[in-house]
Amino acid sequence: FDPCMDPTKEELYTFLGSFLREMARLFPDEYFHIGGDEVSGKHWRNNADITTFKREHNMKDNHDLQAYFNKKIQVILSKYGKKMVGWDEILHPDLPKDIVVQSWRGQRSLAKAARDGYMGILSYGYYLD
Repeated sequence: FDPCMDPTKEELYTFLGSFLREMARLFPDEYFHIGGDEVSGKHWRNNADITTFKREHNMKDNHDLQAYFNKKIQVILSKYGKKMVGWDEILHPDLPKDIVVQSWRGQRSLAKAARDGYMGILSYGYYLD
């Protein structure tokens, strides 16, 4: 979606920390869904500062950058007693095992996440729009 967030900026996490703190107060459930799918990455590829950041942090691709973002969000959510849930696309070996993968890709995708030690939810990829 345009425009996208710049996960290399610490100001983003300051804002998201405040936002997620407020959401945690409003919604007492222990799980919080971050989405995490449909990240195109075109803005990340075309931004010289982000490209430099990825190189300096030994990130191979935008999936590594998304994992960096997700790890920081997971830490914020944990601070507020929330377990992070996200679509298949968030799955990355750098993420802790206490996240929940919601698989829209089907049983094979969910089974792989389970073999890798993650909790999961099986859903179908139906859009309501």
